[in-house]
Amino acid sequence: MKALLFASLTVAFALIASVCQADEKPQPKPTPQPGSQTPQLLDREITVRVRLGYLVFLPEGYEKADKPWPLIVFLHGAGESGNDLNLVKRHGPPKIVETRKDFPFIVISPQSPSFGWRIEALNALLDEVLARYKVDPDRVYLTGLSMGGFGTWTWAGQNPERFAAIAPICGGGNPSDAPRLKDLPIWVFHGAKDNVVPLRRSQDMVDAIKRAGGDPKFTIYPEAGHDSWTETYNNQELYDWFLKHKRQVSVYHGTWKGDQTGYGGDLHCVVRKLDGENYSAVFSGYCGRDFVFQITMNGKRSGDKVLFDGEADLGEKDGIYRWSGTLTGTTFTGKYTSPTGKKGEFSTTLEDPKNRRR
Repeated sequence: MKALLFASLTVAFALIASVCQADEKPQPKPTPQPGSQTPQLLDREITVRVRLGYLVFLPEGYEKADKPWPLIVFLHGAGESGNDLNLVKRHGPPKIVETRKDFPFIVISPQSPSFGWRIEALNALLDEVLARYKVDPDRVYLTGLSMGGFGTWTWAGQNPERFAAIAPICGGGNPSDAPRLKDLPIWVFHGAKDNVVPLRRSQDMVDAIKRAGGDPKFTIYPEAGHDSWTETYNNQELYDWFLKHKRQVSVYHGTWKGDQTGYGGDLHCVVRKLDGENYSAVFSGYCGRDFVFQITMNGKRSGDKVLFDGEADLGEKDGIYRWSGTLTGTTFTGKYTSPTGKKGEFSTTLEDPKNRRR
């Protein structure tokens, strides 16, 4: 087989060398005694109720056309928070569709009841929208302004596999999310004279993504203050750019296991097809309910397989781990080796599209 050279493996966070008791059983709780402190543990599943108002725009011809439609999810700024959905119509796509009935997207505009965005609520909303409306799950676009710009960065950073492209405006995010965002088409907007959210908040994200190997677009309006959204949303080029992108991802689930007792747990993997024969894979490893590590690998097609290879630098204590994997049809398997010879393996299977949280 022809030898292939791959880009290096980037580690967003890793604690693989920590002992992970995958099959650990709950230990009996010691009885508290008066006059002393006794360690205790709460381990209980809870259900969270989500209540979120939102506006839905369906384009003209939606009922007659037997086809899936592209979707824009718009996140508003802090000034539009509350329980009056009319506030959400002040800016952006929900303002535009008030007069453009032929706007060629389904538009979903949620309203945050208070400051900030709850990602679990937004994911629940997107699940409902995909189930209720004729949405093309591979053409879901996310955008937001100010507080919504921060929400756009955060949501995409946690769930990049859900979107075909994003456009955060005058917001900011966590640069440590860059490895997960590097393969996602991103167009960033900010005003150079913004005295509410400094330009550097967008610049930091763009720089971090470029260092991770991504290539985001970045538009800076030299004379704009905080309002960099009016010019952005009035520009047809943004919507044309959205439609140029389709999500190409597959989701895999399985397990990882080391050769040491207690190392192992569940594994979640999102594979994204890039340009040509290139791919990226984002692995999230768990032990029970606890997040353990996240790794991004790059790969390249060879015949009917995609080969992944790279090195993960886990710092002075744990050193460099060598990872490799092979994607064949509905299975993605591989192994890793530590500097001291410790070994592990992983095995995942393609998620059934019927059960996929798209």
